[in-house]
Amino acid sequence: MKIFSILSFFKSLICYSTYQFSRLIPKKKNLWIFGDGMGNTFSGNPKYLFLYISNNIPEIKPIWITHSNEIYNLLKQRGYNVFKSNSLKAKFKIVRAKILLFGHSRIAINKCLSSGININVMHGCPFKKSGIDNIVKGTRLYNIIYSKGIKRLFYRIVYFSAFRKEDYFCSTSKDFEELLAKEQYVAEDRILTCGFSRTDVLLSEIKDEDLFTDLEISNIVKKEKENGKRIIFYIPTFRDLEEKNISTVLNFSLLDEALDEINAIMVCKLHIISKSLLELDEKKYNNIFAYRSDSDIYPLLKTADLLITDYSSIYFDYLFLDKPIIFFPYDYDYYLSKERGFYFDYKETIPGEFFTDFSEFIDYLKWLFIENKGEDDYSKKRNSVRNMYFDNVDYNSSKRTYEIIVNKVLSKKKLRKNYN
Repeated sequence: MKIFSILSFFKSLICYSTYQFSRLIPKKKNLWIFGDGMGNTFSGNPKYLFLYISNNIPEIKPIWITHSNEIYNLLKQRGYNVFKSNSLKAKFKIVRAKILLFGHSRIAINKCLSSGININVMHGCPFKKSGIDNIVKGTRLYNIIYSKGIKRLFYRIVYFSAFRKEDYFCSTSKDFEELLAKEQYVAEDRILTCGFSRTDVLLSEIKDEDLFTDLEISNIVKKEKENGKRIIFYIPTFRDLEEKNISTVLNFSLLDEALDEINAIMVCKLHIISKSLLELDEKKYNNIFAYRSDSDIYPLLKTADLLITDYSSIYFDYLFLDKPIIFFPYDYDYYLSKERGFYFDYKETIPGEFFTDFSEFIDYLKWLFIENKGEDDYSKKRNSVRNMYFDNVDYNSSKRTYEIIVNKVLSKKKLRKNYN
C-alpha cells in the first residue's frame, strides 16, 4: 500500500508539472480537440458537435482523440481528423489546442496535457444528484475536497485532477445555471446555456450519424419498422452500488409473448458503465434484441414508439419527440435511500406511468398498445417538463454551442484557471 501511495504521489507530481509546463506553450485558436467517455466511445454531445464543426465550419480544425482502434479506423475511413491518444502527434495537438471538449472527463483526451480551455459539454440533464452533491460527507474524497490550509495545497498537487475543474460546462436551460454551478462547484459565469448537440439528431438527419452505432441491430429495427412493427427501447441507467442481472428483473419469456401480442420488438441497451448483466439469447426470443452498450443509440431513438427507462436522463432528450415513456424503476425504494437521490421529486417530475412490479408493467404495456393504440395521457406533462429543462427545442444546439464558444469563451482576453 505504501509503495502504491508513493507511486501515485510521483505520478500526480509528474502530471501536475507536465500540465504547468504545457500552459507555457502557445495555443492555436482554430484547433479544437474532442473526446468522449474514457476515450473509448464516439457518442453523445462531443460526437454531434464534432460532426457539425467538421462538416460546417472550415475555419476550425477539429480533431478527435481516442484510445480505440475501432473508432480510429471508422473516422479515418470517413475522412475525419483523428489521432490515437498515445501517439506523439496527438500529444502535440492537445498541447497546442485552444479548445478541448468532452462529455464526462478530460481523461477522454489527456488530463495532464489539456491546458487549453476545457469545456464539458455534459452527458445528461440535472436529475440524479451528481458532482459535488454526490460526495458523501466524511468520506476520504469529501475530506480531500474540503481540506484547508497547507493540507489543501498539498492535496492540490497530489490529487491534481480532482481539484482542477473544467473551465466551462454546458447547460440546456438558464433556469439550471445556478444548480449546475453548485453541482460542479464553479461560478455561474462558467455555465454556457447552449443545449445538447445530441438532440439535433432527433429532429434532423446528420451526415455520418451512423458512425459507431450498432449497425446490425439498427438494420433489424429499420426493417421491422418498415414491416409495421412497433419499436420499443428499454434503456436503464447504471447503479453506483447494487445492480441486478436484468434477466432477474425482466421475465424475458413473458415479455416476448407480450411483444408478440402488441406487434412490437424491444431493443435493450444498458449503460456503458453498468455492472449489470444482460444475458439474452436472441435465438430464444423473437422480439427482444440487445444493443451494444458502448455504441451510440441516438440516431435510432427517433424510430421509437415508446421508451422504457428508470432514472436515466435520456428521457429528457426523448421528450423532443413527444412520445410515450414508461418508468420502471424496479429498485425505487433502495435507490432512493442508498444511491444518489434526486434534485427534484421523482414521481412528481416524470411524465409517464410508474411501475416497480413487472406484472403491472406488462399489463399496462398491453393496454397502451391494444386498447389505447399507443397513445397515453401525458403529452401535456411531457411538454411541460421539456420546457422546464430546455430553453430551445430545435435542431440547432451544435450551431448554438459553436457560436457561444466563439463569441463568449474565445472573446475573453484572459481566463482564470478553474480550481476548487
